[in-house]
Amino acid sequence: GAGLFPITMLPYPHAAHIYIGLRWHLDQTSPKWNQDHLDAAFRAFHWQNVMATRYDEGVLTKMPADMKYIKSMLDDRVSVDDPASWEQKIQEDLTKLFDAKDYKVRDKKQITEGIKNGAARGALRDAYQLLLFSRVTVDLLDDSKSLVFSPDSNIEAQMHHIFPKKWLSDNRIGKLAKALDKGEETGQDWVNSAANKMKLSAQSNNQWKSSNPKMIFDQDKITWDTHSEILKTLFIDENCFKLLSDPYPGDLGNVVKFWEARAELIATEL
Repeated sequence: GAGLFPITMLPYPHAAHIYIGLRWHLDQTSPKWNQDHLDAAFRAFHWQNVMATRYDEGVLTKMPADMKYIKSMLDDRVSVDDPASWEQKIQEDLTKLFDAKDYKVRDKKQITEGIKNGAARGALRDAYQLLLFSRVTVDLLDDSKSLVFSPDSNIEAQMHHIFPKKWLSDNRIGKLAKALDKGEETGQDWVNSAANKMKLSAQSNNQWKSSNPKMIFDQDKITWDTHSEILKTLFIDENCFKLLSDPYPGDLGNVVKFWEARAELIATEL
């Protein structure tokens, strides 16, 4: 059926078995915790687990132990009454879990750097790109096209380079060139990073091709006033939109500023 994304896009999709197992336990035994408590605990566990890349190895031994640990967290919840205190206790319990084996959960600064680097692989790559797919429900260039995920949909959604590879190659000058050159020296792939990707229909992706965003926005009459709600789902706020739509400076410094600003927006949401 329809949903926000296919489960194959979820970082560590096999971790869903933990949630399913605990939901089964909830339905069968009526413990002193409910689905809201479980949702909050599993959500916090899953995303911190991903940001620590803890399931990159040894997943088959860790998952049963993690299910038991989260259940113990939930069973101990009776000492906590309000949602804020429950969230605080979840964090305290998860800190104990990760610190026990010296796993380091990435902080916002590290996440932001990862979003700016297309060299990210595995669960981290999936995490950095998931919201770019799941939050977008309509096509930017044709809002009559629904991009809500459905196996039965005849509209294919694709991840598109906001600044296309060919355009970046043809316009490698000034501050843009310096950033790309430095990235190649340090292993930072700006071009294929999450900061440079967005969800579009296959038809719109083909229409965009190697054009820069300003050309497309001018051509399709996309302005902040008319498209702000769709743009926000794409992690493009008014500042980012100005960097894409205003006349480009000669050194193309706006491109790097856009990547930097958009990475911050994505990292804040994660």
